[in-house]
Amino acid sequence: WSVKVLVEHIVDLGHSKVKLRSDGEKSIKALLAQVSAELKRKGVTVVPDQTPEGDSQAGGVQEAAVKTVKDKTRCIWLQFCEMHGLKADAGNHRHQLLPWAVRYAGQLHTRTVKGADGRTGWQRHKGGWRDFPRKAIRWGEKVQYVQGGAKMKPQLEGKFATEGIFLGYIERTEEYIIGTPEGCVKTKDIHRMRPDEA
Repeated sequence: WSVKVLVEHIVDLGHSKVKLRSDGEKSIKALLAQVSAELKRKGVTVVPDQTPEGDSQAGGVQEAAVKTVKDKTRCIWLQFCEMHGLKADAGNHRHQLLPWAVRYAGQLHTRTVKGADGRTGWQRHKGGWRDFPRKAIRWGEKVQYVQGGAKMKPQLEGKFATEGIFLGYIERTEEYIIGTPEGCVKTKDIHRMRPDEA
């Protein structure tokens, strides 16, 4: 799954050549070797860039990004536990939804935090000043959606809508990802539920 997601993100950037930086940790090197092989199959040239093992200063920008995503993930996860009445303890680190929280933390950061140029990472990637076109939703919030990805219409609310929890966005299409007991679905529109409905 990690290889698939990384490859999708890198290909979506649209570059024909990328530099993949990592420290010398074996698990990361193995992951990047698989990612590199898959990217080469897709026509993307990969330039490996390895920092000295254990030298966090050599990858300062990357280390700062990791810290930012960890901090956002922690906040998102604690909010989710509070919303759903879960105990936020060390046992939750294996929860099946946690990878989705990490993914959303990165999405949230690139769509809301502005750089020195006044634009978000999402705006720089898309090449403009347009804001991200989707509703801001708390991760893990219970929502209603129409099965099959159809547009939500007022007359359908409560009648044909199905409930799930918001997990994030699909990068290329900007559709919502909804978690259900049967698995994940994508949809173009959602209906946020009132607290008494959720």
